[in-house]
Amino acid sequence: VEHIGHTGHSFGAFTAHALGGANFSPTMGIRNFRDPRVDAIVPVSPQGYHRFGSYDEGPENNSWSDIRIPVYLICGELENPPWRRQPFDRYPLVGDKYFTIGKGHGHAIINADAATKRLLALNTALFFHTYLRGAKAAIKSARWPGSRAGRLSGRFRKEHPVRRNFSDDSHDSNTSPLHSSPLCARCLCGSNPRPNYSSRPLQTARQKQRWHADAK
Repeated sequence: VEHIGHTGHSFGAFTAHALGGANFSPTMGIRNFRDPRVDAIVPVSPQGYHRFGSYDEGPENNSWSDIRIPVYLICGELENPPWRRQPFDRYPLVGDKYFTIGKGHGHAIINADAATKRLLALNTALFFHTYLRGAKAAIKSARWPGSRAGRLSGRFRKEHPVRRNFSDDSHDSNTSPLHSSPLCARCLCGSNPRPNYSSRPLQTARQKQRWHADAK
């Protein structure tokens, strides 16, 4: 096996970050559990700092500052998103990073309704196909049974780094149960949400490459 992806929920998300290169307090005994065989991770409902040996002493000195592989972070809207997304805000400017918040869902988002679980599965599959098999293979060859989009077709394009305004209602909950940034549900389930991004850019020190998936 040449390319491995890892996903996990809650403490499994802790494991995903650990395998992806997260650092931990010296009191943990082992500073880093990085596994070079893992090329991409999907932590679902991860922990912020001050939990399980994680720490935050600045933009360049925190538990997540050495995670240089692609990451797709997922959490629920009702489970303290500011704390859950702390790893995302502290990832380094290396490797593509994505974040999705499940509108109306809590920590048990993996046990959500069928539509939400399907969208989570499609987002995760697209992410892994993109970074484990190559974006071209993922976007042009993937078929999702039951998806309204049928054959997935789209592309990734660079966009100016922006801060997502998670308080808006731009995603119609009847067509897309997830707020998604920057993976857009339109590419995955055929819905057509209208993202409303804040005009305030991320601080320069924390800017990341953001990508938006567009259906053709």
